[in-house]
Amino acid sequence: MKSVRRLLLAAMLSIIPAVSMATEHDALWSKVTEQFNTSESYAAKDIRETIHFEMNEETRHTVIQLALGGWKNGQAYYQTISVEPASATNKKPFRLDEKSKPALRKFFASEQAPKRTDNVMLGEKNTILFEGSNAEGKDKFQCQIWVDPDTGAILQNKFYMTGPAKLVISALTSYAVGQQGVSLPSKRHIDLEFNEPFRVKGTVDEELLHWEAASDVTRTGKPASP
Repeated sequence: MKSVRRLLLAAMLSIIPAVSMATEHDALWSKVTEQFNTSESYAAKDIRETIHFEMNEETRHTVIQLALGGWKNGQAYYQTISVEPASATNKKPFRLDEKSKPALRKFFASEQAPKRTDNVMLGEKNTILFEGSNAEGKDKFQCQIWVDPDTGAILQNKFYMTGPAKLVISALTSYAVGQQGVSLPSKRHIDLEFNEPFRVKGTVDEELLHWEAASDVTRTGKPASP
């Protein structure tokens, strides 16, 4: 009877999410950090943004198509290929990466260990969830990252940030494994709100396609060889 109870207890414990603080020696977190750092050397060749804004009791819809223009000072830059409708008053893409990357870099470089929760289901897949936040500076953020327990590949990222002008951004990013096993963003849904000087609410849906790696020469900001 005691052996049966022990087996039942072990089975129950195996399905309960285990919460802990990832230590600096957490091998899986090291893999996740490596994935993020490697992804910095990649850029989507094509980005499609579908933007909906509500302002002054008016809803505005814009679709913006971007193409990778190249690399400058180690950062990818983009050119606007098309804006629909052509009469749209907002022709500027949102580009969440430009706003969130500094915060994410701070999160991955932090000496403070993120909270780790094992056995978290993402759809039908068992994952490990890492969570962290920053309450200092102008841009405050919270970050949740779901990863593959074996490879450390990032599967999903939920990012929440507040900033100047009472800016509030909430973004959910899905990832797919791309070149050389690197986990890269594929789709992203963003809810955002500005409250100064007037209130604007909106959503942005991004598709990030055809990722490519920058050469070592290009990442330095120098022109690539012909």
